Amino acid sequence: MILEKDTEPGILLKARKPLDWKPTNLSSISLYSMAEGKRVTYIPEKLTTIRKISILAKSFIIKMGRLILIKLGI
Repeated sequence: MILEKDTEPGILLKARKPLDWKPTNLSSISLYSMAEGKRVTYIPEKLTTIRKISILAKSFIIKMGRLILIKLGI
């Protein structure tokens, strides 16, 4: 629904839970974790050392690639 007074389009949702609603157990569903870099069924407390090194290495490789492209004039 787009309202006339809105300056930008957006989404308006009006929802209501049914009276007989019961929460579903989602513990068996794996979601991708940015912290872990893989699908997990838990919420990680903090980054593991291996994941930190992996993120730093990828960042370094990307920065070096950009630097090489700039030096080559591409």
